[in-house]
Amino acid sequence: MSAELPDHLPKVFSAGETVAYRRFVPDYIPAKGWSFSLHLNGALATLHKDGVADGVGYLVTILPADSLPAGEYRFLERVSNATTGEAHNVSSGVVQVELDLALAAPRACISHAERVLAIIEAQIEGKLSDDLASYVSPIPIFGTHHTNPVTNSLGARP
Repeated sequence: MSAELPDHLPKVFSAGETVAYRRFVPDYIPAKGWSFSLHLNGALATLHKDGVADGVGYLVTILPADSLPAGEYRFLERVSNATTGEAHNVSSGVVQVELDLALAAPRACISHAERVLAIIEAQIEGKLSDDLASYVSPIPIFGTHHTNPVTNSLGARP
């Protein structure tokens, strides 16, 4: 038995997963010549999907092969009628596509703050690689002369 499909686009889903929903727009049914489309527009990609007529509604499916990178996307749901030439926007908003953990590279889920903290801790512990050390000015951690406002505000970590 298959799961009941939601009646709207989820606000959050993972890249690489199949997203399917059944959309019903009462005034714009397929039998009266209407068609349905979903449009996603993000910083790294766009996607346009046509709904498939399903009785009095439309079945919309985003497949893993659609390759949406993680990020925030604006979406627009539109109905159109080829016979009359009409088109109407029926819904819009924002969705979040999350990273596909099944295909993510190592460290892909580490935030910028976590990466920077690791660099700061490595410098404090004297374990900073030569490559990174060449980009970081010497910061006296102990003593009275502190010239780096970031380190000054962090203080020593236990």
